[in-house]
Amino acid sequence: MSTRAIHTRTNAWPAWLAAMAIALTASWCQAAANGEIVVVLSSDASPYRAASDSLTQEFSREHRPSRTLMLDAVRKQGLESSGINSSTACVVAVGTPAAMHLHDNLPADILLTYCMVGNIKEAGLDVGRESFGLTVMVSIRPQIDLMRAAMPNIRKIGVLYRAGDVDDKEVIEDVWKSLPAGLELIAINMNNYASASDAVDDMFSQSPDIVWTFPDAEIYDKAVVRKLLLTSLRQKVPVFGFSQQFVMAGALLGVTVQPQSQGEQAAKLTLGLLGGDPGRLARARKEAMPMLPQYEVVVNLIVAQNLGLRISGEIVQSAATVYRNP
Repeated sequence: MSTRAIHTRTNAWPAWLAAMAIALTASWCQAAANGEIVVVLSSDASPYRAASDSLTQEFSREHRPSRTLMLDAVRKQGLESSGINSSTACVVAVGTPAAMHLHDNLPADILLTYCMVGNIKEAGLDVGRESFGLTVMVSIRPQIDLMRAAMPNIRKIGVLYRAGDVDDKEVIEDVWKSLPAGLELIAINMNNYASASDAVDDMFSQSPDIVWTFPDAEIYDKAVVRKLLLTSLRQKVPVFGFSQQFVMAGALLGVTVQPQSQGEQAAKLTLGLLGGDPGRLARARKEAMPMLPQYEVVVNLIVAQNLGLRISGEIVQSAATVYRNP
C-alpha cells in the first residue's frame, strides 16, 4: 500500500468543463475564507479516529473551525440536515466508505478531500466529481528496494494473488513493471488450487527467497496468514508484511501507514487547497507526480534470529518499530 496524494481528474478539459472548474474554484475560494471544515468518518474504528484526531489538531493549529460527523449519521440525516451546505469550506472523508458516499452525493461546489482510502479505482474516485486525497497503498518499488536492502542476494520473490480479481491483477502487473533486472516473480494464482493451503505449499516448493504480501482481506484471512508464517519458519524463507500487525505476527519486515500520518498529510493538503489562492487549485489539477510516500518500516529481529538472518544496522535504525527479544 504508496501513501500518495491522488487527484482524480480527466486527461482532457473541454471548454465547458474548464469554465465549470473556474466557477467551482471561485466558489471554493469564497467558502474557504471563513467556512467550516467537516470531517466525516466511515466508522468509529480506532484507525479512523486516530486520523480524524490528527486532522482536527492540524486545523486547530491554523485556527480553522472544524467538526466531526459519522457516516451513518450523514446517511440517515442527509447532507443539509447534517449542516453540510454552501457555507461549508470543505468536507474531508476518512476511509473508503465515507469517500465513496461523499463523492456520489456532495455538491460539486464544496471541496472534497480524503484519506485512509484503499484502492482509488475500486472506490470510483478516479471518475466523476473532482476530489483530492491520500491512499494507504504503499508503492511497490520502495518495498522491493527494502527487501533487496535487507537481503541483497534475493533472486526470487513469491506472491499469492487471485487472477479473477481486477485489483489483484493490477497489483501483479505493477509488480512486474517495478521488478528490477535479475529478479524473478513467482506469482501463484490461488484460483488454480483446491485450497489456499495447497497454493502456499506450491509457492514455497518453487524456492522463493522471500514472500511479498499486499493488502487483500480475501487472500490474507487468519488461516492463510497462519499457514504462511508457519511455513516461512519451517522453510526458513522470510515474509514481507503489508502492516505492522503482520510483522508483529511473524513476518521478517514490512511497511505500515500510520493513521496519524494520514491525518496530518490530509490536513496539510486540505489547508493548502483552502489557502485562498485560486492558482493552488489550478496547480493541483495539473500535478502528475504524487506526494512523497509517507510510510514506516517495521522489523522483527526475533524472526530474523529464528530464520538465521541478519538485518543490517542501517535498516534497523531506519525502522519506526523493531521487535526484539526481551
